[in-house]
Amino acid sequence: MLGGDGLAQRLTAGRGRIVGVAGAQTLDGPFDHGRRRIDVRVADAQKNHVLAALARQSRPCVYDPRVRTFAGDAFDQLGIFHRRKTFASCNEARNANPLFPTMFKKASMSRTIGCYLVELLAANDIDTVFGIPGVHNLELYRGLAAAKLRHVLVRHEQGAGFAADGYARSSGRTAAAFTISGPGLTNILTAVAQAYSDSVPLLVVASTPVRASLGKQWGVLHELRDQWALAAGVFGVARSAAGAEDVRDHLRLCLASLRTGRPRPAYLEVPLDVLAQTTSLPAARFPDPAPQPRASLEQIDAAVRLLTVAAR
Repeated sequence: MLGGDGLAQRLTAGRGRIVGVAGAQTLDGPFDHGRRRIDVRVADAQKNHVLAALARQSRPCVYDPRVRTFAGDAFDQLGIFHRRKTFASCNEARNANPLFPTMFKKASMSRTIGCYLVELLAANDIDTVFGIPGVHNLELYRGLAAAKLRHVLVRHEQGAGFAADGYARSSGRTAAAFTISGPGLTNILTAVAQAYSDSVPLLVVASTPVRASLGKQWGVLHELRDQWALAAGVFGVARSAAGAEDVRDHLRLCLASLRTGRPRPAYLEVPLDVLAQTTSLPAARFPDPAPQPRASLEQIDAAVRLLTVAAR
């Protein structure tokens, strides 16, 4: 339990002061996920202040319109704000504010495209992701806890690729890896090339710099001349998403390519600014891909006879 005295402190001039922290309480209604709530009342606080460090550890639900929730998981994103007043329960908040149901529905449906992408992976039988969190893929990692996917932390992107390759071979499941843009992608390409030659179902999701900088050679962090073209030379399928619908449609294509015919590694890149956009699209399970045409036994026998009498 956190005490108010330890948190009460003067913030930067003009940013207000924390005036009280209530004890942890069990949540009820839609917020009841087996967690505890800490009500924080802030006087004249702005969005960026000392509460950020507290929120990352304790996941409080903060009831003040000038203090935003922190996207540690989906629960954090359901916070509903009420100025100058904390409520004993969500029922009391609902009674006090007639807009509560609409606000709650909107908050629960909208999340970043990065979180949406992770939800799509979970809905389509991806259970493990290998990778390294970095400044360019944080929106993907914010979605991992909410989707309850297993994450395997590695020390190098090449290790992520080979670990995912081994997982796919041993489990028979499609494996996924997250990388940052630029050197993150180039580091994993050696493992991707091996998976390509061995027909291993490996999905790589990478970020890119923001769309406005692509192809401009502005020298932004982790910039490549053409990241998609680099990936397309190694992966069997390579796609670049420009919005939530693209993420959904391209991911469907990538997963279908890994599960029909001869699997080749598949690649999906999403620019930083797109990952941070919000969407309310549902994370639905994709329809099973159409089966590939198969040769009849007669056709196979005919092919065997031709090969038997063929000359080198």
